[in-house]
Amino acid sequence: KEDAHRTLLGDMLIRTAAAKAYGLDPAGISFGVQEYGKPYIPALPDMHFNISHSGRWIVCAVDSKPIGIDIEKMKPGTIDIAKRFFSPTEYSDLQAKHPDQQTDYFYHLWSMKESFIKQAGKGL
Repeated sequence: KEDAHRTLLGDMLIRTAAAKAYGLDPAGISFGVQEYGKPYIPALPDMHFNISHSGRWIVCAVDSKPIGIDIEKMKPGTIDIAKRFFSPTEYSDLQAKHPDQQTDYFYHLWSMKESFIKQAGKGL
């Protein structure tokens, strides 16, 4: 239920941004979905956007070029998946960090990777 609520709010953010930038009625804006699931507005091919939500936060980014954004609510114990998703160098760098810094570093890398992949229109 909370995820559906955040998704709806993200949709409203993009509709509001598009309406203000292009003088459109927000209710008349329709979305399409690219091959890997990235949403877009067919009527506005030069408007690129991305949304992320985690915990109680929702963010969106809008640009004239493809863009990606990611936020993550930090949770202890999440770094266990790093070996699966990080390169050997990234994983080694993570392991070399002091234990007090590992969670911050994990989320820094994860969000950067996720943003890059979302900008490209793919998924992690």
